[in-house]
Amino acid sequence: MLKLESFYSRQLAQIDNPLLASLVINKFTKMGAEDYYAKKESVETYPEYLFRMDAEQKWTKENTHENICVLPAHITQPFDATAIECINNYFVYSFNDREILYQNLLDWQKKQFSNPLEKPEKYMKHAKDRIRFYSMVYEEDKESLADEMIVELDKIAKSSINFSPICAVSHLDEDYPHIHILYMLDPTMTLSNKDLKAIPHIDNLYTCFWSKDK
Repeated sequence: MLKLESFYSRQLAQIDNPLLASLVINKFTKMGAEDYYAKKESVETYPEYLFRMDAEQKWTKENTHENICVLPAHITQPFDATAIECINNYFVYSFNDREILYQNLLDWQKKQFSNPLEKPEKYMKHAKDRIRFYSMVYEEDKESLADEMIVELDKIAKSSINFSPICAVSHLDEDYPHIHILYMLDPTMTLSNKDLKAIPHIDNLYTCFWSKDK
């Protein structure tokens, strides 16, 4: 089962010992429930972290190859990588193809956010304004991981909120298993910055689903 990391902060906030609660909450919320790029350059550097493509390869470990990436059908599919599975129009890829996946994401971003009337690098500003990402803790065996990731992407795709999924990437090679999900606001690229800020936080989507489960 996948849970927003903010879920843990709400649960752990009930711990009586303030110091202990603070230490535990800091551990589980270090990446936040949702975040956005503080600077436009992160549009290209954050995917390096996602796909373990940083210059020193400091994230590469023995079990890095166990990570997977899930792409929805509307994202350009990598021509030089073969999906290991296709479930409900979502494509699951092995991290053995992480270099291809990384480049595919960069290429898609440039195509999605570029304006032919502007300088090529201007696309990063548009991407920064619209891309959001958040992390979720994974608590089950890895055999069901792809299915769980697809469920989360599908929630975004089928939400009435102006969201569209970009990709989900699992990290099984860190302190605790989790996934990162990228999505975009305003897929039609028509809203002003003021209207973008009015789009609800991702927690609104999950609060809605949690309330239905009760």
